[in-house]
Amino acid sequence: MIAEHELVVIDQSYANYTDRPVCCDCIAINLILIHSMTKDYGVPGLRLGYITAHESLTEQIRRHMRPWSVSTLAVEAGKYLLQHDELICRPDLQEAQRLRERLCAIEGIEVAPTQTNFMLCRLEHHTAAELKEYLANEHHILIRDASNFKGLTPHHFRIAAQTPEENNALVEAIRDFIKH
Repeated sequence: MIAEHELVVIDQSYANYTDRPVCCDCIAINLILIHSMTKDYGVPGLRLGYITAHESLTEQIRRHMRPWSVSTLAVEAGKYLLQHDELICRPDLQEAQRLRERLCAIEGIEVAPTQTNFMLCRLEHHTAAELKEYLANEHHILIRDASNFKGLTPHHFRIAAQTPEENNALVEAIRDFIKH
């Protein structure tokens, strides 16, 4: 498949969030793999990533890069993180599946299948904005209103599995919201 295209770019930013293979480790002459240290280490403000690609592609990209594209602070943080593999985010995927099963058991909510620790949900009779406001005000829990994601509706939201205790609290809070 890769050989059929002039250039193939695959975003592997969430590779550590699943136990499934996300791509081959091959380096084809027309393949760019994007990696995110921001996601790998759970540091959203860092905004640091890298690519793996054939040398001919990296040379072309390097010629078009701005010399200041990454701050000195981000480079130093990246060097530190690369020496500390224990800091890589490794979500508990079994806990994520337990959370999904508990959410699926609530009438009035649909949860898409997932192979990661985050999941897309849809409320049948309420909007995500209503749920988000309720959870924030009444339970101090934040969710991602996904109504502005292309192709989704005002009823869609996204969550990420946390600890078992936090997940149980989320399920009970959503159950209470739907009841009222």
